[in-house]
Amino acid sequence: MLQTLFQVSIEESHSFKAVVPPSSVSTADLLLESTLLDLSHHINFDGTSEGVIRIQFYLIDNITRTVITTKQFVSKIPTSTQNAKGVVGALNKAATNIAHKLVVWLTESEKF
Repeated sequence: MLQTLFQVSIEESHSFKAVVPPSSVSTADLLLESTLLDLSHHINFDGTSEGVIRIQFYLIDNITRTVITTKQFVSKIPTSTQNAKGVVGALNKAATNIAHKLVVWLTESEKF
């Protein structure tokens, strides 16, 4: 679901002529790859908890096959409760935060 969220966020920014999924047979000038480093529920010593997402992104020139730039994003959102509903809500907000940061980063990186 993260891939879809990121793709839709990038499309809705209107910063690129087109955004195609990895399964597309078309060719693109740029390729965005990512590594999910953390998607978890952290419980703190003080009894609070947070949903955490950490992802490393790589912007790649598809013609030269070289990495243009990389960026790691982390989002930590406090949970409203420590049950599944609270954790899922926090992780959803964390994913949305990363999607926003990703669009800003890509828009700034577009000059490459």
